[in-house]
Formats: sequence, C-alpha cells, structure tokens
Amino acid sequence: MIGIGALLVAAYYTGRVRPTWVEYLRASAAAYLTIVTLVYWFLLAPWHTPDVPWSNTVLHLVSGVIVAGDWLLAGPRQALLLNRLWVVLVYPAVWLTVILVREVTDGWVPYPFLDHRNGYASIAVVCGAMLVSGAVVAIFYFATPRWCPFGWEARTATLRARTAARARSVTAVRA
Repeated sequence: MIGIGALLVAAYYTGRVRPTWVEYLRASAAAYLTIVTLVYWFLLAPWHTPDVPWSNTVLHLVSGVIVAGDWLLAGPRQALLLNRLWVVLVYPAVWLTVILVREVTDGWVPYPFLDHRNGYASIAVVCGAMLVSGAVVAIFYFATPRWCPFGWEARTATLRARTAARARSVTAVRA
C-alpha cells in the first residue's frame, strides 16, 4: 500500500518539481519493498507454498521491481540528506513494535522468524537485522546516482528553470 501511495503521489507531481517530502516517501517505499522482496524470496519462499502463487509474485517481486525501477529511472534529482535517514526507519520500527505486542497479546506473528518460541534473543537479532538492513538499503537509495535515459536530465533541468521563473514572476506581480 505504501508503494502504491508513493507512486500515486509522485504521479500527481508529474511534469513538476516534486517537493522533498515526496522524495523521502518514495525512498521509504523503495526501501520497504526491497526488504520485503529480499525477505520473502530468501527467507520465506523456500519453505512456504502460497495459496495463490501469482499474488505472491505480484506482492513480493513485481511491486518491489516497479518501485525500485521508478526510483532509479525517475529520480529524485535533488540529493536526500543522510541525516534524515531516520525518516525511512520510523515505519519499520512501529511495524515491528505492533507485531511484537500482538505476538505477546494474542500469539499471532506473520513470520516464523518472529515467533517467541525461537527465543527472545533470536527475535532481537532478527529485529536488529531488519532495521540495519533497512538502513543499508535506504542509504543505497539515498546515494544512488539517478540514471537518466532519453535525455530526462535535460528535461528536468528545464522544468526546474521554468518552475523557478514562474515563482519569481508571481512574487514580482504580488510585490
């Protein structure tokens, strides 16, 4: 859902310079879906037979590829600051907290590696690994140079110049 939301918000800004918060939303979605894809295919899929195989492929592979591709192809064109990396880690930390509280209160966990029967030290290691992995993936997305096929970089620079010129003219008219 976060991936779809990020893509829809970014689509709203098509043809315009996106606000910085949209870029952090897109980076977060890309990091989350990359982690979901890696966890599913390397930790869960080998031991799990899905009821509806095509839906698992869409949810755990295609969505991650689409959001990562969007990130690598569409930008952002402005640098994301590493001191804001914490923004990407808020949702996973809250999600893990809710899952662990739910496991204690009603015994339900979505994944076997979060089951308390494995021991709380094991859960702590998994949670730490998830947060560190999320940070590493987010750092990758923050630092990845944007690939600009088809002259997009030149079009983006022209778009920014037009947007800045419009902002200056509106400010000049109001003054």
